[in-house]
Amino acid sequence: GKCEQCPRGQYMDITSHSQPSCLKCLKGKYQDEVGKGNCKDCPSGKYQDGYGTTSCKMRTCDAGAYSKDSKTQGTCYLCSLSTYMDENKHSKTECKTCAEGKYPTSTKTASCTFTKTCPRGQYSYRGGTCKDCYIGQYKSVEGR
Repeated sequence: GKCEQCPRGQYMDITSHSQPSCLKCLKGKYQDEVGKGNCKDCPSGKYQDGYGTTSCKMRTCDAGAYSKDSKTQGTCYLCSLSTYMDENKHSKTECKTCAEGKYPTSTKTASCTFTKTCPRGQYSYRGGTCKDCYIGQYKSVEGR
């Protein structure tokens, strides 16, 4: 008989104990060439949630969010404390860090602002209301 190559989107499984067979690429993987013995991982910023595919999908997030390097889903996550994302429809895998003395205006933020200046003996968390220092702590200069 004639030898056949596995089509795109599939790979040759030579680990099975029976006849080698073509298997579909799993989620998070793809194969854009024929006759291959494995599938390729989707690159950072892209994902694939289907089986037997020949390419990956572009993951796009809105401002204030980023895409984890989770190759099996197109989920976007909110930027964490002291980070922000000012780009819309992007595929970045991490948020940008706020400059010294600036904090995000909220979670899922697209920019950073200077924090409130508090009087001595008080502090501000992420630019919020000034609060008294805890017992046993002090703040001798104005600032955040």
